[in-house]
Amino acid sequence: MTFTPYLLFPGTCAEAMDLYCRVFGGTEPVLMRYSEAPPEDFPEDMPGGGAAIPPNLVMHANFRLGDGLLMASDYPPGVETPSQASVAVHVGFASVAAAQEAFDGLIEGGTILVPFAETFWASGFGMLRDRFGTHWMLSGPARA
Repeated sequence: MTFTPYLLFPGTCAEAMDLYCRVFGGTEPVLMRYSEAPPEDFPEDMPGGGAAIPPNLVMHANFRLGDGLLMASDYPPGVETPSQASVAVHVGFASVAAAQEAFDGLIEGGTILVPFAETFWASGFGMLRDRFGTHWMLSGPARA
């Protein structure tokens, strides 16, 4: 069994995935826009159905980093929910420097929840909410 984070955004998915690829590396994000879907797949009685979906919204996106996969999309119009309000994505790094670099790359325009520092369980750990509303927990190697 594998757990794969799937993040939902209010129209900022493409921008968020671009940032995450720059911060974490990995493959270029694959983006599929609602405008690429056949109209019959989004009937008028469906939230955001018919011609109401702006063409720039992302229906599905993903990118790979090693064995990991991060997936995301924009909410269709009419389905409004706060982004990642009660979920955090944890990313473990082989070095404290790499974890700190990712923390620094994600924090611009966001909020530090737990400053990045050494802890009793990890050589470095920090929590933040980025400018897109995604909560991150970033850690370096476990302490010996």
